[in-house]
Amino acid sequence: MHHNIKDMTGLRFGRLVVLTQVANSGDGAAKWLCLCDCGARTEVVGRALRNKTTRSCGCFAKDTQRIHGGCGTVEYAAWKGMWKRCTNAKSKDWERYGGRGIRVCEQWKDFSVFLVDVGRKPRGKYSLDRRENDGNYEPGNVRWATDVEQARTRIVDLTGQRFGRLTALESVHGMQGIPMRWRCRCDCGKSVEIVTYSLRKGVTRSCGCLQRELLAKRNKIQRCGGKSG
Repeated sequence: MHHNIKDMTGLRFGRLVVLTQVANSGDGAAKWLCLCDCGARTEVVGRALRNKTTRSCGCFAKDTQRIHGGCGTVEYAAWKGMWKRCTNAKSKDWERYGGRGIRVCEQWKDFSVFLVDVGRKPRGKYSLDRRENDGNYEPGNVRWATDVEQARTRIVDLTGQRFGRLTALESVHGMQGIPMRWRCRCDCGKSVEIVTYSLRKGVTRSCGCLQRELLAKRNKIQRCGGKSG
């Protein structure tokens, strides 16, 4: 065993118990021979055990699908997607979920419990949603909702808030009554409508006067530099 590799022999990870280290993977990562509770043996990369990516020989997913009839259902796909974006740092949605602290409650590791708590997906264009956008996936905070309902969940009242030189006065409703833009007053006195995203992300900080002033100042410096040369 390489002296820099932590000995994981005897440790349990889900249904797996580490037996011994085996030959490294193709990329040089440490691999371990594990015994699953079902009796099967499997070789797993160490980081997959530590990151909880692999918790069985594969029997857990098979058991869940067989016992609860989850395989191929939209509810099961939603359950898997929920766990992936909250636990897998390689997920394209990680930064908006697990990366910012959104977690899944412990009891929902069991798909059947999740299904009882949330229920079957209604007919139509519904997907899994959290009522409180900064809350976890847990009973009472999760529902099936349409895109419009989910957009309303994410609405934040910006009235009176300042963004650089801009003060948000009122929302300007877009499609389905969802405020996509805000009417703002700039410190220079001009009123302007700004997209919500641009305000919250700091993309737009004035009606345009700030950029004009900065450009004028830059041009003045360049003219003065030219004269001194």
